[in-house]
Amino acid sequence: MVDTLGKFLLPLEVEEDKGEMVMAQLRALGGKDPNVRAPDGVRFRPGNRIHRVIIDVNFNPIKDPAKLAADLEHIPGLVSHGLFFVDRPPDWVIVGKKDAAPKSFILLNAPKHGDKPAHRMS
Repeated sequence: MVDTLGKFLLPLEVEEDKGEMVMAQLRALGGKDPNVRAPDGVRFRPGNRIHRVIIDVNFNPIKDPAKLAADLEHIPGLVSHGLFFVDRPPDWVIVGKKDAAPKSFILLNAPKHGDKPAHRMS
């Protein structure tokens, strides 16, 4: 669990023909090095959607996920983003570690924006 998001690249689903424009707007929002995901030189297509690609971008650190999510949602051609819990926190999460078995957490008293959740480990 982290206090600040952004250590990993943020995945964005984008209409392929809008990719360059979306990447320019990501840079204007402070995104660094946006790139179309293309393992082995083949563009990754989410769910085999023919005209969509994934763009990975570095926003480290993401100090205000709700604001970033709102800004992203106003970019034409950007279909979805990886900031899943902005409007409603999760009911539970699974946290994995390199040297231990994953732990499942059930979140109690869903937090308000900026509050830290109370949690119970199962």
